[in-house]
Amino acid sequence: MKLGVMMALAAGIFLIAAACVPSDQDVRRLVQEEVSSALAAIPTITPAPTATSIVFPPTPTAMEFPTPVPTPTPLVFPPTATPQPTATPQPTATPFRLPPTPRPSPASTPASAAISGSPGTSAATIGESSSSSARGGAAVSPVLKISPAMPLAGRDIRFTLRNLEPWQKITAGFLDPRGLPAEWIAAYEVKFSRDGGAPLTEMCMFADGSGTATWLRIGTLDSEGIWGVNLTIDGEQTVENYSVSQFQLSNQATELVGIEMRKYQGSVSDTYYSALVPATLAVDLQAHLGWVAARFQELQGLQSATIPDIYLAGNQSLFEQVAAATGTIVGFETGFYRKSGSRPGIYMRTDFFRANILRLLTHEYVHLVLDGVSVGREIPAWLNEGTARYFEYTLNLEGERPDATRLRVYRDADKVRTAALDETIIDLRDLESLEIWNGQTDDAKIGLQYAEGYMAVRYLTETYGEKAAVSMIKSIGRGANIFTAVEDETGVAYPNFQTGFREWLKTWDDPRRAGIRGYMAVLTAVMDDETALSARRSQEIALSRPLSQRVADKQDLVADSRILVDHLGSASPPPELNELHQISLSYLRRVNDWLTLELEFVQTGANPKRVQANEMIPEINARGNQVIDGIGDVEFVYNLRGPGE
Repeated sequence: MKLGVMMALAAGIFLIAAACVPSDQDVRRLVQEEVSSALAAIPTITPAPTATSIVFPPTPTAMEFPTPVPTPTPLVFPPTATPQPTATPQPTATPFRLPPTPRPSPASTPASAAISGSPGTSAATIGESSSSSARGGAAVSPVLKISPAMPLAGRDIRFTLRNLEPWQKITAGFLDPRGLPAEWIAAYEVKFSRDGGAPLTEMCMFADGSGTATWLRIGTLDSEGIWGVNLTIDGEQTVENYSVSQFQLSNQATELVGIEMRKYQGSVSDTYYSALVPATLAVDLQAHLGWVAARFQELQGLQSATIPDIYLAGNQSLFEQVAAATGTIVGFETGFYRKSGSRPGIYMRTDFFRANILRLLTHEYVHLVLDGVSVGREIPAWLNEGTARYFEYTLNLEGERPDATRLRVYRDADKVRTAALDETIIDLRDLESLEIWNGQTDDAKIGLQYAEGYMAVRYLTETYGEKAAVSMIKSIGRGANIFTAVEDETGVAYPNFQTGFREWLKTWDDPRRAGIRGYMAVLTAVMDDETALSARRSQEIALSRPLSQRVADKQDLVADSRILVDHLGSASPPPELNELHQISLSYLRRVNDWLTLELEFVQTGANPKRVQANEMIPEINARGNQVIDGIGDVEFVYNLRGPGE
């Protein structure tokens, strides 16, 4: 697609910095003082090379790369390009169809638990001259801005490309310090793949009406070194470099816990972290742990006697070595806690995306508190693990990247509901033994038992009150067995409680999702009608009739597009979908404007109307893709297409 003058992308990069004020959401109250001192210790980063293509060191930096993280079933992209709207003077029979699969939409930078990297924005000017038709004829160059100016390992980075043509299509991807394409990660922490499972390493996107495109690099697992952002604009490609540095913490001692670990003295406890764990995470998790302790106290009136130390291992092998040093043997677990003995605390792997790490820390802290509530007596595994997962989800839906948690909530819920409907649900009596629970080796059953524990506690909470699960654990702490604890709290016998749970599952749906599903049914039906309308337009153009014979068909297209605008405009979206609703309405209104210009052309034969209509095609393409992206994101996050994984 040709949009204005071709851009020249062969010149160098010029780096500048502009000050900005960190958002209050980026700083947690508990670590403000230590963050200030830690940030002051960050060394000055050498500016990226000025060549247009990145030059990598002959060997990787001296570090390992984390084990790939399991992710939800990836979305699949079509293997061929999607046809686009055709211009009026050169009609073809190819209908306009929007892409049927979602891509990650640009999202706001997630709130930081503790630090946001060096303040400011780094900007690279790309090319000596660029398209100028939208800017009064003045030649300007695209400018790529990177925020923060000095990115830190383990932190997200926002990229903003300005001075494009309005609605211009671009492609962006990333190259890691080894020079290899890095996988594209959605803002809700899902990796994408194409047919056949090949990872998606670049993303097509569109500038907005001001000629600006924005995207986010989810940097949780990104190591320090020289990275590249690979841009394709008007068919020409360039690679712009940026440096990712390690966060520098001063006065750190090292201790041996099976492996060498660095010690960070935090404001709520201490964090010990191994190689492959970014220092940013050591700081951020202190803040998160303090926040979790405070929120759990507010919700349940409980907290640990002391805030535990945190031990972070960069991958499974390191995690096993640290666990062995404490006398713990781990199986499928990615975290555990020690309440006493040498080195009590919470132990975790960290080779996951950020929201998963935060949930894991929440989960283990809740376990620690529940162990105190039960006075060391064994809690049935479904109740213990289910309560920890319930609060893992509930609290992190309030925190960073809620959609990354939300998509797992609905997959767990739908997985258990499906099991209840097809009678494959596990009896709660078979989920009481912690030894049997931890000894499970079938991945599908492991997933089901955690999901079932979560939904059982959700049933308890929604049916018998917010403190029902913890009250049952308190009863067990006073010496009651599970039969007595269930009956005392719910008023029904344990077998009847299980029957009620299963019947509840069969008809369960989250009220929030029900509202979203209802609105999405309206939106997708409108978009299906719009696709059919686009096909009719293409068929009308393909007939190549005299202008006077085309008026009636064009009038019908305009009238029907107006009906779609009115139909969607009368819908009431839930609050979560207000933005998508406005994006979709704007798209349909512009389609109506576009078709109206075509009608005016065939009515009058005035060539300026034809030119105006054709000039709208890039905008129609861009806005249409934005709608389809949004629909795909919502359907994926809320699991509207099928049962859980």
